[in-house]
Amino acid sequence: MLAEVADTDHPQGVLLVCRQPVVELAGLPMKGAILVLDAIQDPGNLGTLVRSACAFALDGVVVLDGSTDPWGAKAVRASAGSAFRVPIWSAPMASTIDALNIRGAEVFVASGEGRPAAEVFGAKAPLMAVVLGNEGKGVRAELRELAHDTVAVPMRGATESLNVGVAGSILMYEWTR
Repeated sequence: MLAEVADTDHPQGVLLVCRQPVVELAGLPMKGAILVLDAIQDPGNLGTLVRSACAFALDGVVVLDGSTDPWGAKAVRASAGSAFRVPIWSAPMASTIDALNIRGAEVFVASGEGRPAAEVFGAKAPLMAVVLGNEGKGVRAELRELAHDTVAVPMRGATESLNVGVAGSILMYEWTR
């Protein structure tokens, strides 16, 4: 019976039905640390980033238009329950840019061409936001223009890039330590 209603091939014996939390962008804090996800396509990556945002005590995650649904079953599973412990705003890019500007946020864009995280995350502004971009295309130009700096995970090995979930988690660690 459970297999008929679950969306996985091998359900673990637990099924949860709940209301999706609705968080208004007006509730974006004036102080703190916010992760902004720009057109993240893979629900596993999105859930991983929400889980890491919770683990590193960020004040919330803004999921921009063009991203996978943060409340889709795979994303919620990948968050390991963290989706219910950290505020998640789903918002259009233009509204998010306005909200960050109004709050005087210091914005950092993640990119392989950026400066090492240890150099970028020094002094703390009252509100800081790190933007992670689409797995293939990166961060949109409008968000790059908003950025105060570009941050990267330095890599010494022969790897071209990291998965956005891995890179974002490393950046959150550097940002909050």
